[in-house]
Amino acid sequence: MKVINSEDLYIITPDTVDVLEDPSISTEDARVDSSVTVVDSTLGEEMVRFVSGSRSRPSEDVSSSYRNHIFYPSGWRGEKEEEILLSDAAQDSILDADGRFIPHKYKLKFSPDIVTAAAGYSAFFGLQGYGQIMISDVLGNHIIFIGTDLYYNFENSNFNLFYYHLPERWDFGGGVFHNVYFFDGGNVRDRNWGASGTVSYPFSRNNRIDFSASLINIDRDRLDRDVVSWDQVDYVSERKMHFLLPSLAYVYDNTLWGWTGPINGSRYRVGVSYSPDFDGEDPAVSRDLWGLDFRTVNFDARKYYHVGLDYSFAFRLSGAASFGTHPQTFFLGGVSNWINRRFEGGYIRDDIEEIYFSGFATPLRGADYYEDYGTRYLLLNNEFRFPLIRQVLFGWPLPFYFSNIRGAVFLDAGAAWSDDFYRFIVDAPGEMAEFDDFHMGYGWGFRVNLGIFLLKWDMAWKNELNSVSSPRYYVSIGADL
Repeated sequence: MKVINSEDLYIITPDTVDVLEDPSISTEDARVDSSVTVVDSTLGEEMVRFVSGSRSRPSEDVSSSYRNHIFYPSGWRGEKEEEILLSDAAQDSILDADGRFIPHKYKLKFSPDIVTAAAGYSAFFGLQGYGQIMISDVLGNHIIFIGTDLYYNFENSNFNLFYYHLPERWDFGGGVFHNVYFFDGGNVRDRNWGASGTVSYPFSRNNRIDFSASLINIDRDRLDRDVVSWDQVDYVSERKMHFLLPSLAYVYDNTLWGWTGPINGSRYRVGVSYSPDFDGEDPAVSRDLWGLDFRTVNFDARKYYHVGLDYSFAFRLSGAASFGTHPQTFFLGGVSNWINRRFEGGYIRDDIEEIYFSGFATPLRGADYYEDYGTRYLLLNNEFRFPLIRQVLFGWPLPFYFSNIRGAVFLDAGAAWSDDFYRFIVDAPGEMAEFDDFHMGYGWGFRVNLGIFLLKWDMAWKNELNSVSSPRYYVSIGADL
């Protein structure tokens, strides 16, 4: 006989039902008194009875040590262990009559992954904030992203709507966007709107090919004021530009990440982009321009060496060259997401081509934004990364705790030029030689992971061949290169 009990509950299999006719149930290991309640539960052709009562311990209690387990001592001999299934399960149970999972066709059902308000800082457009929602299905095959910060009316609001389809080997996505930027103290407004799409195909876990295409529209408006009262009236159109920008890139990445960035492996990217000119008009005079003619080739190669338990070296070489009637411009200097930013010349360039169709070659620490520029550039970065502070705990009144504060020493060197001749130094008669197209900076800094973002602080000096500048300080956010 097979009895499974939990103090006052006994589950007896069908081959023992006839024993219940006896006023008492006894075996060599267990006994059930004559005061029993029997409940029938039928599953298919099998009968299972739930018997409640009281139990008296056998002369040799072999079950006491198993009381809190899901199994029991095998004190019975010659009995077949039966599988017990509930008979009153719903018709749409996940199990069939044999206890196996029933396969069901996958049904697409979305649920929210992110519902939040976010804030960010751009070195060129200042502090920005907006709400965002991201929803996906259970398997993560379909992702929808919505971001917006409605302000006053549609023309002054930002919004982004994108969808990504990821169930197959080919990944693709696309969406629409509308972003507003203000310049000249709010007197100039740019509306950057359009649509973009992307397709990605992985050859393996580490390498893939990416294709993207964007239709970009720039509407520049200037604030019209009453000439007498100087009151603001409204924005009037000053210039419009429309561009089609396809690009193709090959990407390889097998890096291993640490607290603040990659610490081992390699990653590189080689890409090309093209912008056709549809109307052939001069962008300097056209008020409604369709296309700029340029073709650009770019590359970015990085190598990381993990030395010992907590040390690493990082090397990066990047560059680009642009050709065509109106080639892209690349600005050399500064760091990405630079909070206490500085600009060479003291101002932000606001030409449409230089804002939306230029590139920024960073980091070049020791230099400001716009330190140099050209249609070609090369940039070399070298870093040694190490643990600076393992742990630090502050007491009252600011009980902050930080761990794994990383340190770095670095050397950055780069050049930007626009013609076919690169000039390393200039050496005019009677003057000391100095760097021309070439720039170099070195220094040290620390990085700390604050949970919601990575904070970086760097101090760097610029080497001018015959002199060294005073130190410049860089506070920025983002992962190490």
